[in-house]
Amino acid sequence: LQQLLGRLEAVLSGANPQSVSNTLWAVATMGQQVPPLQLQQLLGRLEAVLSGANPQSVSNTLWAVATMGQQVPPLQLQQLLGRLEAVLSGANPQSVSNTLWAVATMGQQVPPGQLQQLLDRLEAVLSGAKPQEMSMSLWAVATMGQLVPPRQLHLVLAAFQKLLPAADPQHVANLLWACAKMQFLPLQLLQSLEQHPQQLQHLVAAANPHDLANMAWATGQLGYATQLLPGTLLQQAVKLLQIGGTGSFTPQHLCNLCWSAAVLDLQQCVPQVLQLAAAAGQVFSTISDQELQQLHQLYQVHLWLLDSQLPTPGQGLSGVLTQQQLEQCRASWEQQQTARAKQQPSQMQQSVYTAVLQLPHGTWQHQPQQEQPTADKACLMDIAAVTASGVKVAIEVDGPHHHVQPDNALTGPTLFRNRALAARGYALICIAYWEWRTLRSKGDQQHYLLDKLNSLGG
Repeated sequence: LQQLLGRLEAVLSGANPQSVSNTLWAVATMGQQVPPLQLQQLLGRLEAVLSGANPQSVSNTLWAVATMGQQVPPLQLQQLLGRLEAVLSGANPQSVSNTLWAVATMGQQVPPGQLQQLLDRLEAVLSGAKPQEMSMSLWAVATMGQLVPPRQLHLVLAAFQKLLPAADPQHVANLLWACAKMQFLPLQLLQSLEQHPQQLQHLVAAANPHDLANMAWATGQLGYATQLLPGTLLQQAVKLLQIGGTGSFTPQHLCNLCWSAAVLDLQQCVPQVLQLAAAAGQVFSTISDQELQQLHQLYQVHLWLLDSQLPTPGQGLSGVLTQQQLEQCRASWEQQQTARAKQQPSQMQQSVYTAVLQLPHGTWQHQPQQEQPTADKACLMDIAAVTASGVKVAIEVDGPHHHVQPDNALTGPTLFRNRALAARGYALICIAYWEWRTLRSKGDQQHYLLDKLNSLGG
């Protein structure tokens, strides 16, 4: 390989775009590397003859560099994307998905205008797209922190659903993960999975721990609490644990699986949760710095079990994790809550708080406060107050990140918060962002809040 790359380097001035992209694609496909200096020379040659590159040459080049774990310099990336834009009418679904996947994998960005053009091209050739190409495209957009317009997202999901029998677990997991990141509930797709139990069982049985954890996290984030899908994922995870032990699971996999049951309130899955949490306890010593940030999920599981009085009242995970491990989880949770409390309240929350303070004299026993923890530090309330009659009230200002589209249902973490506050004796007032935005005057805001308070009783 070194000799071949050396010879190519010697005659590089005669190489066309296809020669460069085919070379990079081949080396990446073999799981080998092009040394950085030679890679830069190849990219330089491609830049020199870029006007002759077709969509496949551009996408294969980007895919290869990303697969090798290397980077395309930002200026060259812009030039490659510009060339792809110029010949986009000839791009097939694979060229579009490989390009998006590569840029996202390299931790870079496709500018919004070019991203929309790529999505438009994907829509135009959607009838010829494979499940992998659809899921990779959505995964990439979500990984870049961008969004697919709702109309196009509906089209991709409908096309994916038609090909669901041909999709493998990774395709489904990546698609669901992407939808959860974009806070879009693919209800018809999920229902289609559950309406064909044998197909679902076959899909889940072929999944690896990473795919199981991604699907579980997605259902939890989206608040999709049905009897079949989330429970099936947990059962399969336990089965894999029994077969191969903890070796194939990372701490993050186990945390995500347990957390999904907690936020979805899957009380029927407590036995599986306890087994998965015990497995997490066994791999605590291997936790990376990044995974330490996931331990707050296990503390949420602990709180859920305590609130549900499962498996026995007052126990939670204390019989599964050691006291030291449970303390680590609690510290991770409280660290996250403290960081959130230090953040500047949103403009909407500040507006609500101002209106709360302006309610008629005698509404509250004392002045309501923002960013207040519950006594056990299990929850951080946007606004905490006590009415004149002694009712503890948590006022939660629910912005867009508390809801999933297309129907504005609550996310799983928001549902978890609501149950946790209720378990601690708080009456809950949830203020949806779209309702508050319709209140044009201070008087309208006052009437709205008073109606909410009156509906609590007491």
